[in-house]
Amino acid sequence: GRRHRSPRHGQVPAVALPMDAETHPLNLLNGPGRCLTAGPRCWLRFTGTAPVRTFGGQLAAHCICAAASIASQDLVCSSLHIVFLRPGTLVETQYEPSTLREGRSFSVFEVRATETASNKTLVVAIVSFQNLRLESSPKRLISAKMPSVPDPESCQAGLFASMHSIDSYLSMCPIDSCGLLFWMRWSKLLPLETAWELSSALAFMSDMQISFAPGKLLIPAHARVAHGIMTQQDVANFGVTSASIDHSVHFHATEHGWEAGEWLLFETECHTAGSGRAQTASRIWSRRGELLASVTQDALFRLRRTDGLMSRL
Repeated sequence: GRRHRSPRHGQVPAVALPMDAETHPLNLLNGPGRCLTAGPRCWLRFTGTAPVRTFGGQLAAHCICAAASIASQDLVCSSLHIVFLRPGTLVETQYEPSTLREGRSFSVFEVRATETASNKTLVVAIVSFQNLRLESSPKRLISAKMPSVPDPESCQAGLFASMHSIDSYLSMCPIDSCGLLFWMRWSKLLPLETAWELSSALAFMSDMQISFAPGKLLIPAHARVAHGIMTQQDVANFGVTSASIDHSVHFHATEHGWEAGEWLLFETECHTAGSGRAQTASRIWSRRGELLASVTQDALFRLRRTDGLMSRL
């Protein structure tokens, strides 16, 4: 059955979603035994990729949902570490959660996502949960400072036009010309109520910084930084092949948290790129200036010239 509750009061107004349990992008249905199932109608997908593949952020979000189904209700998700083994093909996928450790303060679960028909494992994830009620210092003691940026209302909003169905759920307001600093929000209201549901939605968004379709702002920015490509014309001469290898999200307990329709600030940097890989890091902030999550990702990253000249790599 459906595992999401109705929206909480006081959320930022957004368009209602005309969907059922089978089309909700973060929802999983009951499967055999402990398994949960994502049906073929739930997948949000890129149209600029060939062949069409499952979005890694959605797999990450589903893994948190699956782990939460066997976790104690008083726990909150503290971290996600996911390894991508092979691309998904937007078909029915089963998530099998198992318990690795259950303690007073922390519990750790493993989740394997396998396509039902082919029996091929797509990802393996380790999801950790924490019991915050046992902590003597619930408030933030040390935190990085949110960068000073214009409000999202003063930025030029844009949708993810290169994505067939993701663009109807997420909207983005770039702040800098490189696209490494931007506001993002769920442009349609999702029924998110519990802490782990919000973590699931945040994990979905966290994979957008490296998984943009080629030609968008983020990947060209990484290319310029890593390879000395300084002009848009130079960038236009390169094609990009990219895919997530592994992805980690650490969720930081906050006093206020965030809501599904709220604008969030994404601050992304590329630490290194070369030899076919790129390592990126991102901080996700609420509008109140609270650090919600820290993200790191290792990704396949290859540049190829499209103008007939030899690649600089």
